Amino acid sequence: MKIAILGPYTFPYNYSIKDFLSPGEKFYHNNEHTHPWISNLAQGLANIKGNDVNIIMLIPGILKDRILRLDNINYHLLKTTSKINQVFSFFHSNKNKVHKYIKKINPDIIHGQSRGRDSYFAITSGYPCVITNHGQVEEHYIALNKKNIQYRIGKRFENKVNKKIKWCIAVSPNCKEDCKKYVPKSNIFQIDNAINYLFFKEYNLKFQNKIIYIGNITKLKRVFDLVKAIELVKDAELCIISNVVDKDYFYEIKSYIENNNLLKRITFIKKLSQDELALKIADCTALCLPSAYESFGMVLAEAMAEGIPVIASNVGGIPYVVKDKETGFLFEPGNIKELSEKIEYIIKNKNEAKKMGMTAKEEARKRWHPDIVAEKTFAVYKKVLNQ
Repeated sequence: MKIAILGPYTFPYNYSIKDFLSPGEKFYHNNEHTHPWISNLAQGLANIKGNDVNIIMLIPGILKDRILRLDNINYHLLKTTSKINQVFSFFHSNKNKVHKYIKKINPDIIHGQSRGRDSYFAITSGYPCVITNHGQVEEHYIALNKKNIQYRIGKRFENKVNKKIKWCIAVSPNCKEDCKKYVPKSNIFQIDNAINYLFFKEYNLKFQNKIIYIGNITKLKRVFDLVKAIELVKDAELCIISNVVDKDYFYEIKSYIENNNLLKRITFIKKLSQDELALKIADCTALCLPSAYESFGMVLAEAMAEGIPVIASNVGGIPYVVKDKETGFLFEPGNIKELSEKIEYIIKNKNEAKKMGMTAKEEARKRWHPDIVAEKTFAVYKKVLNQ
């Protein structure tokens, strides 16, 4: 089967897109998301005999279109049209370019990722199409407490997709319920995101008195809450691995750490490669994600796959990922005292943490291994094509 996946920027973890650019070319992408679940799914699909997997991406900053063959997957990097053309055509210039390119590939099916621009291009291509719902624009921006131009653009594309969507994959029950407003129940399939093969390797787990946070430093992620919770737990340390997206929020956190003598207990590390990240996860007792909203929470699944329990806020799709008191703990977002109690318990009860970690590892292999996710997704493709 020839498959075209249309979505935002994604790339295999063991390559850098910058190594394939010509002199003078620049690469821009949203630091908040590199969308690894797309390439993880593509890898699983490519391992199914007879599949030809293509990922199509619009990349601003590159000077020409190119195709890269990496790990048996074709990565199609398309140069975006000029900003003037995009503004005056409301992205129709990019849509026309993508449609023309899709016709050259002539896939059996197109898989659009999220209900934004890329999925709108996919669903209007004229080819059999399935869309994965990774979350709702409204919930995301309510959590951010702002509705800016990005919200209005995202909402407009989401509305356009909602009117045309016929087949939908939802990554959580929360996303599935939202899909029911637009798609017949029989055409909705709940399939989790795939995580990278490397997180399923065997690691030397150390269960030190260390909590790890992986993600961006933004108010949406509520990193400040985690810092204050760690302050309340005497023996706990915190490792924050992140990109700084909201600089004002970051400096506010840094100032608090310095003023409250927490420098020896809380460290910051710039975003690491996936291999390095996996090793850092293995060093800790638990991974914590205190976000105000998450449609899924990939880092939770990655930690669980290694055998590390997690602590996360009880919002969005997180309760579907984390089984409270079995694979980790849930807490109410913003409740710093409750969060600190969960952290204190897990670092003082290492045997319980290890037991939770083993349960988490078993759960991860059944739900998020790329081969498992790919088989379920491939079954949806066949159903769409049969009808």
